[in-house]
This record gives sequence, C-alpha cells and structure tokens, in this order.
Amino acid sequence: MKSKKLLFKITGAVSAIVISFGVVFGLALTGKTSLYIDFDHPKQTISYANTPTTTKWNGSGTPDPFSIAGPGENAVDQQTSPQNKYNYSALCVDGANHQVLDQSFNQSGYQGLVDWTWTNGWYDSDRKPVSPLESPSSTWNNTRGSAYGTQPTTDNTSDFWKTYATLIESGRKSLILPGYLHQSGLDTFYKQDKNLYKTAGYILLDANIPENEDHVALSEAYKNVASIVFRADEAAFMSGIATCQYLNDNFDEYHKDGSLSVGTFGGLNIPTVTIYMGGFEQGIIAWNNNVEAIAKKEGWNNPDQHKVNFINLGKMDSYFSNSFSIGDGKPMAAALLQRGADAILPVAGTQSIDAVKEIQSYKSNCIVVGIDTMQELDMNVNGRSIYTDTKGNSDVIKFSATKNISSITSQILSLSYAGLPNDSTLNDSGETKVGSYGYLTVADIRNNGVSSSEPSLPYLEKFILSVFPGVIPPGPEEDLSQWVIDQLSNLQIPGALEPTNYFTWLSLPENMVFRI
Repeated sequence: MKSKKLLFKITGAVSAIVISFGVVFGLALTGKTSLYIDFDHPKQTISYANTPTTTKWNGSGTPDPFSIAGPGENAVDQQTSPQNKYNYSALCVDGANHQVLDQSFNQSGYQGLVDWTWTNGWYDSDRKPVSPLESPSSTWNNTRGSAYGTQPTTDNTSDFWKTYATLIESGRKSLILPGYLHQSGLDTFYKQDKNLYKTAGYILLDANIPENEDHVALSEAYKNVASIVFRADEAAFMSGIATCQYLNDNFDEYHKDGSLSVGTFGGLNIPTVTIYMGGFEQGIIAWNNNVEAIAKKEGWNNPDQHKVNFINLGKMDSYFSNSFSIGDGKPMAAALLQRGADAILPVAGTQSIDAVKEIQSYKSNCIVVGIDTMQELDMNVNGRSIYTDTKGNSDVIKFSATKNISSITSQILSLSYAGLPNDSTLNDSGETKVGSYGYLTVADIRNNGVSSSEPSLPYLEKFILSVFPGVIPPGPEEDLSQWVIDQLSNLQIPGALEPTNYFTWLSLPENMVFRI
C-alpha cells in the first residue's frame, strides 16, 4: 500500500459540536451513554501553513515561541533560536497512576512530541539526540518527573492544574494533554491562576472547546487551547466490519460452538471510550444487515449462521473496568470469553494486554482488535494465539482502530512554536488551515485523522466487493486505504430509506447510541 501524507482538520461548520458535546457529557454523568456527536458537515480539505523562514531572531532579547503572530511578526526561526526545544513542551497523562508509555493514547501524544523534537534536530538536556520512540531509553523513563512527560499528583481532575503550573514554572510553553479529563483541570487552572494560565498553550487531545461557527473559541479561557476531536467511531466501525469478515473467512474454526460472537469493554464510561464501543457495534450491525448479499456472493446456503452476535453484558456498568490500569481488564475479558467471544475490542489503554493474556490463559482462539495505535505491531501488547488463521497469522491482535494522534500533535506543535496565525477560517478556495490555539480540529476517516489499520483493509475490500457487485476492484498501484474510504463514503447503503452512505448513516443520532 502506498504511504500517504496525513491530512486532518475540520470537516465543515462545527456549530453543532457545542450542543452535542453537552449531550454526550451530560448523559455520561447521569449514567446513560450517548455516542452522538454531530459532525455531519460539508467536506473540506486542509492546507498546511509552512513555518516562516523569512524572519530571523536577531539575537537580542528573549524570543517568545508562544507568541500568536503572523508570518514575519515575532515568529521564531527554528534554526537560530536559543530556545531549548526539549524544554518547550511536555505531556501530562490523565491520571496519577497512568503511564505515558501505555501503548495507546498517551504514548501517541508523546510520540508526536518526540517526532517533532527529532525532526527539528534538537537535543535533550544531556545534549543527546532525541530519537523517535521505539522503547524507553536514556531520553525517557516512565516515572514522574521525566523531561518529556509526567503524571498529575492525584486522580482528582480539579487538581490536575497544579501539575500544569509546575511544568509551566519550569519553562514549558506548551502542554500536551491527552483526554477529555484534562478539560476539568484547565477550567480549574483558569479560575485559580489566570496570569500563569495565559503564559502557555495547551494541546487538548480528544476533547472539544466551545466555539462558534467560524471555529473560534467562545470563551477567553480557551483562546490558548488547541482542541482536537477524533471520530474514533468511524475507525471502530471499519474495524467492526473487518472483524466480521475475518471470523467468516475462518468460519469453520470460529463457528465450532454454533455461533459467531464479539464483545467490547471500556476503561471508564466517558465519550472518548464509548464512541469506540458504539462505532464497533455499528460495524457489526452493518455486516449483519448485508449478510444476504454476502452469502449470495460467497455461495453460503444459510446466511443467518454467518451473522455475528454482539455480546450483551447486562447493565451499563458491566461494560467498564473503571480504570485504565493494567490488570483491571482481566475480569472484563474473562466475562466476554465465558460468553463465547470470538473477538474483543478493549477500549482501555494497556488493558489490551490483559485481554491478550486472558485469551492465552483460556487457550482460546479469540482475537483482539486494538485501539488508538497499531497495537498488532507492538510485541509488548500482542501475543501468540493457539490458532493460526487461513493467512498464516497466529497473532492475537489482528488489526486496530487507530487515531493519527502523533502526527496531529507534531503538526500543532510546529504551528504553535512558529507563532503562526491562529487562522482557521475558510478562504475562497474552500480550504482551511490547521487550527492552533483557540480552534477546534476534527479528525475523521475522510481526511485520514482516524483509520482502521492496514491488515484490516483486505477484509474491508472483500466486504465492499460482496455488497456492491458493480464496484471496480482497486488496481495494484492503488492506495487500498483510500479506495476503502472512498467506497464507504460514496456508496449508497442497500435498502436505505433515503440516499445515504455508511459514514452518514453512522452519524445519525439513533445509530450512535451504544446499545446493551
């Protein structure tokens, strides 16, 4: 598959996000889960602004990398500034016991910081080159107080601000904050110490700031927050379809007990978790709704036995381990295995490891679908299965629903450090720049902000060619990922009451609720 440059950005007017954000979080707080966020907006494309090179730091005074300036207005040249770039930014995870190297969300944000630092040729405090993250090294340790990342001192989100303050007082100009839980910390920080709060910028991953139809922050408190929302439901939706196709491609193995079943569990009952779970369920529904057409293409005599059951664990609380700590996911995985799970989607960071180990302990052929990163490639997470599938693959994790967090983080760091204008308004060409501080970026499947990882693509291709027999298969030089996205974005769903494609259908509120 050809490599692609990551594109991400707002997919249209985002005025409905504020309303939807309140709905999602309000329901989460009342114990009810809604996964609906209305991002059904006109498609737009993105143009990246380049770092200005015409204006050099003249060597006098102190450059201000946080300066919100246009090209040529106090912008800092990355090659001549004395600013120690290793000290420019740091990442704070969303819990006192959470790790940066979690093979998931926090690690992705950290990877963006490391990539950005490495790409620009800067060094750490010991003058050692900072290399792309492969494993913990001399440039990083997974304890509080590292040069690149830290944890809050408590799990009380209203206390997170104290850790932010410590980082800023140590010289940080930009903080990377992965996860919705940090919004409470930012709100408290603004109330406690506005002056210190305003001296830094914040990259808030997977949470959105209230903003107007021009994508500009409504509150003064969010003028220096770059907010990114990920349509993880779309990535999980694709992975759900791929999971059903995988199980049916290995039908004789997985149908031994008379059914095909999948399940999911999460760490906490929060939207950034449940949106994965709901999207995955919708992928299962999409498969089951099209099983007749698939059976015709495959020559199956009994289509119903190829449908995939979505395991019901009971009341809503039964779907969550109530933490993201490794070990706490084992009871959840065990509960699903006891109910005959052939595939599990764990949305709980390092608890993907728990699911893999529990499957191995049960000597089960169950597979795991990874999240956030390509967990199938991480041997600290993945493991060997007792079953080798028809493709000769014996890994437990076959593919993942991913967010391209590291690239987005790196891009926004470049914008903020260069002091580029926070201009997210549309121009005459219909393009929009990446939003830096004070703006919201929406990363979705159409602009490659989220995706289902490469090993899932052949299964998605097979599904599409079965359901839409008139579709021309991709050529040998064609980008399979883009081909899959184009088909699911443009083809009308068979039997739909009105013209609609898969992702439009996914975005409808009645289809975004996580059913139990």
